[in-house]
This record gives sequence, C-alpha cells and structure tokens, in this order.
Amino acid sequence: MMHSNSSLRLVIPEMSTVSTIDTSGVSFFKELMRTMEKKGVELVLVNLVGEVMEKLQRSNEADDFMKPDCLFLTVGEAVATLSAKIKGQSSNDV
Repeated sequence: MMHSNSSLRLVIPEMSTVSTIDTSGVSFFKELMRTMEKKGVELVLVNLVGEVMEKLQRSNEADDFMKPDCLFLTVGEAVATLSAKIKGQSSNDV
C-alpha cells in the first residue's frame, strides 16, 4: 500500500440520509474505497440503511471492498474504534 505525506487518515461518511443507491453509486463507492486505500486513507461507512446496505453487500461477491471492519452503526463508534487502531499502529512504528 502506498502512503502519501498527507495527514488525512480516515474518511467517515454518515450515510443515514442515503435511502437508495443504484449501480453507479455502488461503482462509485468501490472506486472511492480503492482510491483511498492506495493513498493510505481508510474509508468507513456509518449508519447504512436497508436497501443501501443490501445492494453494497450483494455487489461485494469477492469480499474485495465491503469488509466488516469498514461498517459502523454510529460515527462515535467508528471514531473510537479507528482512533484506537491508529494509536496502536503509531506505537508499533516507534
């Protein structure tokens, strides 16, 4: 994984207002996750609702982009979990 010099480590969109998604939207998220990963930025999705979650999961046949650790119920849960993960990585780098 290639890391840039950016201090941006996480992107956490809160998705509760997204009630539907089409194939273009699914493709967008797949490409966004790949792009973020290449830049060393973790993208996680928060509070996905019914249809959106189902379509994203169905499109994830190869388990290549919707890993369980990139889905959270609340922004607070995502921040707490990922902050602990980043702190753990930082202490390993020292």
